[in-house]
Amino acid sequence: MGGYITMKPSVVFLQEQLRAAAGTERISTGVMNELADRGYQVVIVLFGTDKTSAFPLNDKIKILLIGIPFENKYKLKAAFYLKKIINEIKPDYVINVAVPMMQVSFLAKCLGMKGKVVTWDHFTLFAGSQWGVFFRIFSAFVSHQTIVLTEQDRNSYPRLLRKKIRVIGNFVMDAKFKSNLMSKKVLSVGRLVHTKGFDILLDIWGDISKRHSDWILQIVGSGEEKENLRKKIEELHLEENVQMIPTVKNIEDYYIDASIYVSAARLEPWGLVLAEAKSFGLPIVCFDCPHGPKNIVRDGMDGNLIALNDCNEMKEKILLLMDDLELRRKYGEAARKDFECRFSKRAIFNKWTELLK
Repeated sequence: MGGYITMKPSVVFLQEQLRAAAGTERISTGVMNELADRGYQVVIVLFGTDKTSAFPLNDKIKILLIGIPFENKYKLKAAFYLKKIINEIKPDYVINVAVPMMQVSFLAKCLGMKGKVVTWDHFTLFAGSQWGVFFRIFSAFVSHQTIVLTEQDRNSYPRLLRKKIRVIGNFVMDAKFKSNLMSKKVLSVGRLVHTKGFDILLDIWGDISKRHSDWILQIVGSGEEKENLRKKIEELHLEENVQMIPTVKNIEDYYIDASIYVSAARLEPWGLVLAEAKSFGLPIVCFDCPHGPKNIVRDGMDGNLIALNDCNEMKEKILLLMDDLELRRKYGEAARKDFECRFSKRAIFNKWTELLK
């Protein structure tokens, strides 16, 4: 007697756009591609009229357009269009990529949209205004499930809602190669915005370069603070010791070529770049800022967590790693092993499979 063929669930991802080369777009497209590779039927529904994706998409994935901008005055109209699309496709799950998408999917649900709605939140409960806190709690209440990035994020919600909240860390591609940790380069990656703390890092590097003028700090990213950071580099006379590199698609080349990863972020909801650094076997020095680093970096095992804004301690830990190749190798090996256990494709997609069963 023949066995039954089990069909994988169909999943619609509702997202504002994919054209930005930012963290949310990189993570969401990575998850979509992997689910499609694993046999899930994946459809992306975007607002507006632009199907452009900054990152490669699996040929099996279909993109549909609502054709309306994601703006308050159009949200009710967008909800009608979304309901029509979803009820024609009949997916098992509709996943809001970021909490704001819930505004439209909730309205569509009220209008008769079918399917289980899951909200995928990339930020902490308390990110933003008090209205944002209320909206996240409301979103968790009305969603079938909510995905958050850390156990801390889950525990920040009211106790009655926690049974509907799942912790799934961000998906990070497994590095094909590891750094040999022999270069005299320190790497820091992220958007050039105030919360990422690159201004603090430059102050720290100003002191470090006096002892190690042969080491280079590479900052990879783009953003509104670019000119302010360039001026600071000139003021600190670090033109020969700091390289500012715009956002690139071949970021793995910079991880492989670095020997230490550093983050002076004031706020890091999860810490994608920290997990990426671990995948390349890099030792990490970072501030223990809210909320991500302590969930990724194990202090004294694969890096160092520094009390927020303790610039002198961060400087000393970076110098210690610069001077000690064996310590870099010890931390780097531990970082790679921990990545495989907690943040690899296998580890993360076991959780996605459990969610979508």
